Amino acid sequence: MPRPAPMGFVRVPYSLGVAITPLTGASAQVIAGSKALGFRYRIESAFISAQTALVGGTRTVQIKKGSTILFSLAIGASNLGTIGLSVDMTASVTPDQREFGDADQLLIDVPAGGTSVTAGSIVITLILRQLSQAAG
Repeated sequence: MPRPAPMGFVRVPYSLGVAITPLTGASAQVIAGSKALGFRYRIESAFISAQTALVGGTRTVQIKKGSTILFSLAIGASNLGTIGLSVDMTASVTPDQREFGDADQLLIDVPAGGTSVTAGSIVITLILRQLSQAAG
């Protein structure tokens, strides 16, 4: 189990590439389902980058702790229509509410609704800050 570094806490980018499939249609889709990372951390920020330009409509991407929405962003050609563009996700809760224990479940999904994105791919990046671990 990781421990705090002698010079402070470690911040780590956690990136997830997403092909177009979860963004097509208007039904709910799970991008990363119920993943426990096995250590205590806080999500400090999150952003989405266009790996290839998005074409078509708009879908909302959500980052959740259980059923609580932590971050969200509506994405589409209007804000990620050019390769390399990055857009910060909007935090929905306070930083303390974005803390995860060893067994807390991280979920990234696209809820039902919106209009189909017909082409493109994205990278979702979370900036995680390691927190003190319980003595073990």
